[in-house]
Amino acid sequence: MRKPILKSDGGFTLISVLMEGVIILVAFIGLYIGIVYAEATLVDNYHNRVAILHASGELDYQMLQIEIYSEPDRFLTRTVTLDRDGNHRLNGTMTMNDWSDTDSSTGFASMMYYAVEVTVTWKNPSDNETRKITLREDYFREI
Repeated sequence: MRKPILKSDGGFTLISVLMEGVIILVAFIGLYIGIVYAEATLVDNYHNRVAILHASGELDYQMLQIEIYSEPDRFLTRTVTLDRDGNHRLNGTMTMNDWSDTDSSTGFASMMYYAVEVTVTWKNPSDNETRKITLREDYFREI
């Protein structure tokens, strides 16, 4: 007579199968929540990045205007598009503030500068909060 390899042939109980199912369900719910949160964060970061690119491009344009015409191209507001798909468009508002001053803190020569500040504002579609990105650049030139 052969000796049995397993001492018990009982198999799985109903409680152990239910507990394994609950553990797998909790793992899938956690994974789903993580994916949804990551996707929402990805969209918010995309909108921030596009707003920064718009503001940075405007600052580069203002630098060119100051180099050519010795003053910035002043505007009140401009509408910029931050995101667009088939049915929806997310627009923001770009505003600019500029001022000029003279910096004589070096003690050698006075430096005339323009300070240009560009702000892009939009309403976030996921939570309806107003978001704002502000970039500032100082353009120096000798007097």
